[in-house]
Amino acid sequence: MDCTPAGELALVHRTQHLLLRIPCPASLGDLGQAVEDALCFFAKERTVLKRRRQPVNWHWTDSTAPLHRL
Repeated sequence: MDCTPAGELALVHRTQHLLLRIPCPASLGDLGQAVEDALCFFAKERTVLKRRRQPVNWHWTDSTAPLHRL
């Protein structure tokens, strides 16, 4: 999707409303492996998150988070 100010890659899963930040490796030759590793980690962590938060239509809720009205 884009890069963060810190130089990380920002990947967005629009259906599930999730954002993944991937640190860029020192060598661009290692970028493919870094993205592959991050996506494997993402899949595992998303499963944990789904069990913990039980999203409704892929909207993640947290009843303990403070609500800030704009």
